[in-house]
Amino acid sequence: MKNKRGDVDKSILVQIILVVLVFTMFLGVTAKKIDGRGVRQDIIESQIAMAIEAGVPGMSFEISKINVNGIINKVNIEGGKIFISIDGLSSFEGHSYFSRYDVKVIDEKGKFLVVIS
Repeated sequence: MKNKRGDVDKSILVQIILVVLVFTMFLGVTAKKIDGRGVRQDIIESQIAMAIEAGVPGMSFEISKINVNGIINKVNIEGGKIFISIDGLSSFEGHSYFSRYDVKVIDEKGKFLVVIS
């Protein structure tokens, strides 16, 4: 009887260790993703998309190349989506925006100028 209980205790202990190990790995991967450049890139893309959606003709706003979220290398607008490259990481999905006005991006020294016309 004692051996069976010992075997059960070892089995439960091994399962607990495996669960803790998998949970720790999950937290490590999640923490890296939350602090990743991709998340920062998506945040900036969505903020700019919202600014474009709220814009009216004749309005313009600037995006500083040196940003809290990283250095913005490139801003492109193609097919109703905005694509931003931060710290050399190019955007593949972009962020959609809805505007009936023409939107263009002008690359100036130290900033990008988004013009709605």
